[in-house]
Amino acid sequence: MSLNTRSLLNILLFIVVAVLGAQVYFQPCLEPEQDTQKLTTLLPEQVEKIIIERDSKENISLNKQQGAWFITSPIEVAANSFRIEPLLQLVQASSQARFEKASLDLAKYKLDQPAVTIHLNDIEIAFGDSEPLKKRRYVRVGNIIHLVSDIYYYRLLTDVAGFANTGLLPEGARISKIETPGFQLEYSEHGRWSVVPEEGEVSADAINTLLDKWRHAQAMQVSPYESSQSLGSVVVHIENSPALQFTILEQDPEFILGRDDIGMQYHFTAEQGQQLMQLPSSEDLMGDREPEAIVDQ
Repeated sequence: MSLNTRSLLNILLFIVVAVLGAQVYFQPCLEPEQDTQKLTTLLPEQVEKIIIERDSKENISLNKQQGAWFITSPIEVAANSFRIEPLLQLVQASSQARFEKASLDLAKYKLDQPAVTIHLNDIEIAFGDSEPLKKRRYVRVGNIIHLVSDIYYYRLLTDVAGFANTGLLPEGARISKIETPGFQLEYSEHGRWSVVPEEGEVSADAINTLLDKWRHAQAMQVSPYESSQSLGSVVVHIENSPALQFTILEQDPEFILGRDDIGMQYHFTAEQGQQLMQLPSSEDLMGDREPEAIVDQ
């Protein structure tokens, strides 16, 4: 056997030993991988309360009320159920390996002072470091350390705005008045809508279309509020609720409405912005339909 061949074998043996050593170092006393125990016995639909604690970001509290999720701290606003659903799946995540907390140096796995901790009802799940071999995350539940798929940690670092509902108005909101820089639309006690300033006859279709645009407006993105020069404001009055005030932060290429009171801004296309800021013309209304009665708010 030549010297070069012997040297190559020695290098390969060294690599194998190093890999095995890393497995022992990062995965001590692990149970067999084929045991697919769940992280908790809780079911996603049983979760009613979530608290997310982060050492680098503000904490977030969420509560389920009558089947819908709401952010209750640091602001109070409806939550985005599509962002909440993946968090609920954490309670049934597969524990790919586990070991007793007492047998480990928690600092080595960054579990002595976890960067992120989530409370799902009364269950606390603390997130530590990721292991380098299969990119799984160490988490602690009670006295057991688990290795789970690393798909939850970065979701928990989302800003509070990322958990907010993308709708401008609360679900089922009954609009009584809209004030924009260009016009004011108001529902009177006599059961009729009036537009100020008056610009000829405004059809029921046009009014209903604008109201629907506001009721069903869904932003492409919700982000933290950024102070900017105001291009005007919009105030939407809702029956039995405080009025909502929006600041127009940008109109093109994006249309951005900000809510300073909750520290969020809503991003739309410029075309969507135009639809929210003006009554549609007859050309905008599709087809030559007969005018319909104005819906009661």
